[in-house]
Amino acid sequence: MLTRQNIGPIKRENDFQNEDISLGGYTIKGEKIKNPQVVLIASGSEVNSAITAMEILNKQDIPTRVISVPCKELFEAQSDEYRRKLIPDSVEATVVVEAGISFGWKEYFNIPQLKITIDTYGCSGPYKDLEQKYNLTGIQIADSVSNFLLIN
Repeated sequence: MLTRQNIGPIKRENDFQNEDISLGGYTIKGEKIKNPQVVLIASGSEVNSAITAMEILNKQDIPTRVISVPCKELFEAQSDEYRRKLIPDSVEATVVVEAGISFGWKEYFNIPQLKITIDTYGCSGPYKDLEQKYNLTGIQIADSVSNFLLIN
């Protein structure tokens, strides 16, 4: 994948299969966490921030996994069985992390969903500054998730 942001590569899980990308969404980190409390859903450059948030949340004893969803339409076209494999019954909240609008993201399996998105006309500037402004840093995402879990 290409991006204009200066982000590092992501090391996928050992059992990652390239074919998983064609399903529109796949677990990119946290596959070993069998009963996650939270699933972070991200695409593109936001995946790195979601992984950072996952690491923070796991240290806070909030079991978390990250799903990369490069194509929401393909992901939503998959069977409930496949999506349930990624978002198991143990999940108390899904969190969409998207440097774009929240429109079109739906809740999965009636699980409460937090959307960390940008629903205003965009800005120009260095991505680190904009990431901070729109609460898209790993630390900000983890804080938002913790607060969301307290009220839900």
